[in-house]
Amino acid sequence: MEKGNIYRKLISGIITTFILSLIIPAIENSNDFQKAFIAIPVYLLYIFPIVIVYGTITSYISDLIANKMSKIISKKYIIIFSALLHGIFGLILIWYSLVGAILFFFIDRLLVKWKVHYKLRDVIIYFGVLLLWFIILTITINFL
Repeated sequence: MEKGNIYRKLISGIITTFILSLIIPAIENSNDFQKAFIAIPVYLLYIFPIVIVYGTITSYISDLIANKMSKIISKKYIIIFSALLHGIFGLILIWYSLVGAILFFFIDRLLVKWKVHYKLRDVIIYFGVLLLWFIILTITINFL
Protein backbone atom coordinates (compact mmCIF):
# COMPACT_ATOMS: atom_id res chain seq x y z
CA MET A 1 0.00 0.00 0.00
CA GLU A 2 1.17 3.48 -0.73
CA LYS A 3 1.67 6.39 1.68
CA GLY A 4 -1.59 8.03 0.62
CA ASN A 5 -3.51 4.98 1.82
CA ILE A 6 -1.81 5.08 5.23
CA TYR A 7 -2.62 8.78 5.51
CA ARG A 8 -6.23 8.04 4.54
CA LYS A 9 -6.39 5.37 7.26
CA LEU A 10 -5.04 7.85 9.84
CA ILE A 11 -7.60 10.46 8.78
CA SER A 12 -10.33 7.80 9.01
CA GLY A 13 -9.11 7.06 12.53
CA ILE A 14 -9.18 10.71 13.54
CA ILE A 15 -12.73 11.17 12.22
CA THR A 16 -13.81 7.91 13.90
CA THR A 17 -12.31 9.10 17.19
CA PHE A 18 -14.21 12.37 16.97
CA ILE A 19 -17.55 10.67 16.27
CA LEU A 20 -17.08 7.94 18.90
CA SER A 21 -16.13 10.54 21.52
CA LEU A 22 -19.57 12.08 20.96
CA ILE A 23 -21.63 8.89 20.61
CA ILE A 24 -20.38 6.83 23.58
CA PRO A 25 -20.80 9.52 26.30
CA ALA A 26 -24.22 10.41 24.88
CA ILE A 27 -25.36 6.77 25.08
CA GLU A 28 -23.89 6.10 28.51
CA ASN A 29 -25.22 9.36 29.99
CA SER A 30 -28.42 9.70 27.97
CA ASN A 31 -30.33 11.10 30.96
CA ASP A 32 -27.79 13.77 31.88
CA PHE A 33 -26.51 16.07 29.14
CA GLN A 34 -23.97 17.78 31.41
CA LYS A 35 -22.35 14.45 32.42
CA ALA A 36 -22.22 13.40 28.77
CA PHE A 37 -20.64 16.72 27.78
CA ILE A 38 -18.06 16.52 30.56
CA ALA A 39 -17.19 12.93 29.58
CA ILE A 40 -16.36 13.79 25.95
CA PRO A 41 -12.72 14.87 26.54
CA VAL A 42 -12.10 11.83 28.74
CA TYR A 43 -13.39 9.48 26.05
CA LEU A 44 -11.40 11.41 23.47
CA LEU A 45 -8.20 10.76 25.45
CA TYR A 46 -8.89 7.03 25.73
CA ILE A 47 -10.37 6.42 22.30
CA PHE A 48 -7.76 8.29 20.24
CA PRO A 49 -4.71 6.06 20.86
CA ILE A 50 -6.75 2.87 20.54
CA VAL A 51 -8.35 3.87 17.25
CA ILE A 52 -5.16 5.33 15.78
CA VAL A 53 -2.90 2.41 16.72
CA TYR A 54 -5.16 -0.65 16.78
CA GLY A 55 -7.81 0.61 14.36
CA THR A 56 -5.40 1.87 11.71
CA ILE A 57 -3.23 -1.25 11.81
CA THR A 58 -6.15 -3.69 11.73
CA SER A 59 -7.89 -1.71 8.98
CA TYR A 60 -4.70 -1.83 6.93
CA ILE A 61 -4.41 -5.59 7.56
CA SER A 62 -8.10 -6.09 6.72
CA ASP A 63 -7.65 -4.37 3.38
CA LEU A 64 -4.48 -6.35 2.60
CA ILE A 65 -6.18 -9.66 3.35
CA ALA A 66 -9.32 -8.62 1.45
CA ASN A 67 -7.21 -7.69 -1.58
CA LYS A 68 -5.46 -11.08 -1.51
CA MET A 69 -8.74 -12.97 -1.06
CA SER A 70 -10.44 -11.04 -3.86
CA LYS A 71 -7.64 -12.03 -6.26
CA ILE A 72 -8.32 -15.68 -5.46
CA ILE A 73 -12.12 -15.57 -5.46
CA SER A 74 -13.46 -12.43 -7.16
CA LYS A 75 -12.73 -8.68 -7.19
CA LYS A 76 -16.38 -7.85 -6.61
CA TYR A 77 -16.21 -9.26 -3.06
CA ILE A 78 -13.34 -7.07 -1.86
CA ILE A 79 -15.57 -4.67 0.09
CA ILE A 80 -17.47 -7.56 1.70
CA PHE A 81 -14.22 -9.27 2.74
CA SER A 82 -12.87 -6.01 4.14
CA ALA A 83 -16.10 -5.27 6.03
CA LEU A 84 -16.14 -8.76 7.57
CA LEU A 85 -12.51 -8.48 8.64
CA HIS A 86 -13.11 -5.03 10.14
CA GLY A 87 -16.00 -6.54 12.10
CA ILE A 88 -13.93 -9.49 13.30
CA PHE A 89 -11.11 -7.21 14.47
CA GLY A 90 -13.76 -4.97 16.04
CA LEU A 91 -15.07 -7.72 18.30
CA ILE A 92 -12.18 -7.27 20.75
CA LEU A 93 -14.19 -5.07 23.16
CA ILE A 94 -17.63 -6.26 22.09
CA TRP A 95 -19.95 -3.40 21.11
CA TYR A 96 -17.67 -0.39 21.68
CA SER A 97 -14.96 -1.61 19.37
CA LEU A 98 -17.43 -3.20 16.95
CA VAL A 99 -19.23 0.12 16.50
CA GLY A 100 -15.83 1.80 16.12
CA ALA A 101 -14.66 -0.76 13.54
CA ILE A 102 -17.84 -0.43 11.48
CA LEU A 103 -17.68 3.36 11.68
CA PHE A 104 -13.99 3.29 10.72
CA PHE A 105 -14.79 1.05 7.75
CA PHE A 106 -17.57 3.29 6.43
CA ILE A 107 -15.54 6.49 6.88
CA ASP A 108 -12.58 4.88 5.11
CA ARG A 109 -14.80 3.74 2.21
CA LEU A 110 -16.23 7.27 1.97
CA LEU A 111 -12.72 8.72 1.78
CA VAL A 112 -11.83 6.15 -0.92
CA LYS A 113 -14.88 7.24 -2.95
CA TRP A 114 -13.72 10.88 -2.82
CA LYS A 115 -10.53 9.77 -4.60
CA VAL A 116 -8.35 12.37 -2.91
CA HIS A 117 -4.64 11.61 -2.61
CA TYR A 118 -4.04 12.34 1.07
CA LYS A 119 -0.73 13.69 2.30
CA LEU A 120 0.93 14.02 5.69
CA ARG A 121 -0.19 17.66 5.74
CA ASP A 122 -3.82 16.49 5.64
CA VAL A 123 -3.27 14.16 8.61
CA ILE A 124 -1.68 17.02 10.58
CA ILE A 125 -4.62 19.32 9.77
CA TYR A 126 -7.21 16.73 10.87
CA PHE A 127 -5.21 16.02 14.03
CA GLY A 128 -4.95 19.76 14.70
CA VAL A 129 -8.72 20.14 14.43
CA LEU A 130 -9.23 17.22 16.84
CA LEU A 131 -6.70 18.72 19.27
CA LEU A 132 -8.39 22.12 19.04
CA TRP A 133 -11.75 20.42 19.73
CA PHE A 134 -10.24 18.78 22.83
CA ILE A 135 -8.77 22.07 24.10
CA ILE A 136 -12.02 23.98 23.57
CA LEU A 137 -14.01 21.29 25.37
CA THR A 138 -11.55 21.20 28.27
CA ILE A 139 -11.67 24.98 28.68
CA THR A 140 -15.46 25.03 28.39
CA ILE A 141 -15.86 22.29 31.00
CA ASN A 142 -13.74 24.26 33.47
CA PHE A 143 -16.36 27.05 33.31
CA LEU A 144 -19.33 24.75 34.02
